[in-house]
Amino acid sequence: MQTVANSVAQYNWFSSLDLKSAYHQVPILPEERLFTAFEPNGQFYQFKRIPFGLKNAVSCFQRVVNEIISKYNCKGTYAYLDNITVCA
Repeated sequence: MQTVANSVAQYNWFSSLDLKSAYHQVPILPEERLFTAFEPNGQFYQFKRIPFGLKNAVSCFQRVVNEIISKYNCKGTYAYLDNITVCA
């Protein structure tokens, strides 16, 4: 299996994209929202989108980004957390 560093090294041109606040774009299934619940000042809240800082937020987000890259067959595109590198 080829590493991302080895894959990127084959290219001459690079563009890096930082998906700021991108975690907040991934919806949480209604039946799983209870696991994000918190209660400040007697009010009950649940997240509808993945907030940064949840234990599995990073792996879930990485999986979503990888699925998008794969689905649209984006050759020369590599993701690491919320950073996307597009190579040419």
